[in-house]
Amino acid sequence: MTSIRRAACMLALFVGVVFLGVGVGGTGRDGQAIAAAAQASTDDLTGRWEGTWDSSKFDEGTLTALLAQSASSLSGEVTITDTACFSVGAVSGTVSGDAVVFGAVFEGDVRADFEGTVRDDGAMMEGSYKVSGGACAGDTGTWHIAKIARPCDANGDGMINGRDALSLFRFLRRGGNPLSGYPDCNRDGLVNFRDVIAIFKTIAR
Repeated sequence: MTSIRRAACMLALFVGVVFLGVGVGGTGRDGQAIAAAAQASTDDLTGRWEGTWDSSKFDEGTLTALLAQSASSLSGEVTITDTACFSVGAVSGTVSGDAVVFGAVFEGDVRADFEGTVRDDGAMMEGSYKVSGGACAGDTGTWHIAKIARPCDANGDGMINGRDALSLFRFLRRGGNPLSGYPDCNRDGLVNFRDVIAIFKTIAR
């Protein structure tokens, strides 16, 4: 039996059990409790963040960050749109209290350094940035992002339920556009069928 077929069988089994227990819509008591518990956490910046940047020299655009926090370390990926200077870069930084500092390294010698403050019980971050290297070297500006998805919220709808597992399963089987949430449920840095199982385990708790 291939790994995909084995995963499909496991998914079917989990779907039957979990959907009977908590409902596909995630509007039952268990789904609400999971969402409320995740909202209450203010210490972990792990998740998908979206917002805007505003340059002092150029235009403005959108900023999406997929961040993973481990103790005081921050890593991940940032995507910046509406600029010809860079697009996707790897993130490395630190968190100390409500202060966050991270740098995003893009192609070649282009680097954007961000510093800011975590606000609203971990729901948003804002601050300033500066760019070194490339055509935009010397540019400075501000940024503002809000947390739109926590780990296991694969489809980014603000809830953790069976729909997240199905969305991730379909993405892994068929590909297509990236998921709009944060599918790395087990936080191992990979997105695979183990995360589908991790989502169901999270729902069943």
